[in-house]
Amino acid sequence: MKFFHTLLLLSFIPAAQAAEDSVFTRARLEQVSVYYLSGAELQHQAKVALKPGLQYVVIDQLSHRLDQASLRLGCPEQVTILSWQHSIYTPEVKPVSNPKLVDSIRTLRQRIAAALHELQLQEELLRKLSALVDNNFTTPDKKNIQSPELIRLTEYYLQKIKELKNAAWVQQIKRDELNEQLNAMQLRLNQQPERNIPIPQSTGRLVLQVMASTANTASFDVHYFTAYAGWIPTYDMRLKTMDQSFVLSYKAAVHHQTGIDWEGVPLTLTTQPPSSSGMMPVMNPLFLQLYVPPLYSIMEQSKAQGIPALRPVYDEKVSAESSEPSNVAAYTTVTENLLNVSYQITLPYHIPSNGKAYTINIKDEKVSAQYRHMVIPKLDTDAYFTANLTGWNTMNLLPGESNIIIDNMYMGKSFINPNIEADTLALSLGKDKRIAITRLPVKDFTSVSTKNDIQTSTYTFEITVRNNKSKAVSLNVYDQFPLSREKEVQVKLMNAGGATIHHETGQLSWVLELEPGATQKLRFSYQVKIPAGKKVRELKQ
Repeated sequence: MKFFHTLLLLSFIPAAQAAEDSVFTRARLEQVSVYYLSGAELQHQAKVALKPGLQYVVIDQLSHRLDQASLRLGCPEQVTILSWQHSIYTPEVKPVSNPKLVDSIRTLRQRIAAALHELQLQEELLRKLSALVDNNFTTPDKKNIQSPELIRLTEYYLQKIKELKNAAWVQQIKRDELNEQLNAMQLRLNQQPERNIPIPQSTGRLVLQVMASTANTASFDVHYFTAYAGWIPTYDMRLKTMDQSFVLSYKAAVHHQTGIDWEGVPLTLTTQPPSSSGMMPVMNPLFLQLYVPPLYSIMEQSKAQGIPALRPVYDEKVSAESSEPSNVAAYTTVTENLLNVSYQITLPYHIPSNGKAYTINIKDEKVSAQYRHMVIPKLDTDAYFTANLTGWNTMNLLPGESNIIIDNMYMGKSFINPNIEADTLALSLGKDKRIAITRLPVKDFTSVSTKNDIQTSTYTFEITVRNNKSKAVSLNVYDQFPLSREKEVQVKLMNAGGATIHHETGQLSWVLELEPGATQKLRFSYQVKIPAGKKVRELKQ
């Protein structure tokens, strides 16, 4: 099999010329490689009987949305591809509002044609018989010949003429009745609204100009890329509370609008989109110039909304061994190279070309996890139940939505985002309403004073956590104190309340172990000094 890079081929064939001596065949889809987010590589094969010499091969059932620059063709050594042309082919379908009525009209027209044929036959026999009587029973001078035998013969022919005329009359009546029925059916058909018939699906057609040295059955390979396909990862997080087993199910939502249905085709899912640029960035010189700072309100509007991401620190405990994975992993081969990961699935799938997402199971991963509750009461007073994974970087995860299933019950949705720098990946399994949390300022320890043109503000907050569950819980609590980049604004943490302090981010974190019904209070305070008469505002980044 030899391959031709089509960029070097002449890609124009006159359609009329190609139709004169063409061999038609349908391409069979052999393999599909779907890229993450956008794009797919399709591989077809088409077989056709060739005769010696120059001829045209028309291959149908290709995508009408292929990237012609990516088209690659393969054929046997005894066949040479001279040129090619890709076009869009749409079958013609006539709209039918009432198929049964149309069939009745067609049958009626056939009966009318038969009656008309019989009438014309009777009229032709009548003309010939009349001519025979005129020629044999009159003299050249148009005088009638009188004899007993001729009289009897004349009576016979007159009777035959009468029968023929009666038969013709019957056919005329039959024809008129059938025409009346036809007109009535046609009127009914015209008055009925047209039904919504499916629009024929357009497909791609490839016309090849080939030269065959001998008569043979040639097999053509067609490879191309299309951007009208893709897949995104989805997950199922399955937790069993009895043994605390955790299984992460990998799934893929595959979609395409290539114009051809993928029927019984093995799929390969790859994590690297081909459209991403492979060019290295170039760092140019960076120059500074004087800048007049705008007002605080303008500065705040120019900043991205949200607070810095909090990175919790977790213990190194692991859960019990999770349940056995499903059998789908036996049909999935994972291949990892320098740039991407590919999942080759040998199970045949049927994915229509309608743009809808179809979920495909890839594999189930047994995961060792530590379960903890996490709360950021400054943002949300609900406690979140989390599964914390270590060594997650070997799982080849991609960002995607996940279903939460606890003890075979659907609990909602979450999102897995592996684009983090932490060693531990926290997967949220939903809110736990049985843990009550409040965060309130302590008025007795909150004050504002001014001395020597310096305004000093002290802020104190108290966090109260109560475990209303029947079991002990491990809870991570996060809060923060502000940071300053200005010399005139001084921030000092007065009391951390036993929290672990992250000075670079201003994060405070507590690790609590609460017994059933236990309550614990956390208190922290910080002090802010600014010039008197000025104001300070929180600037989120």
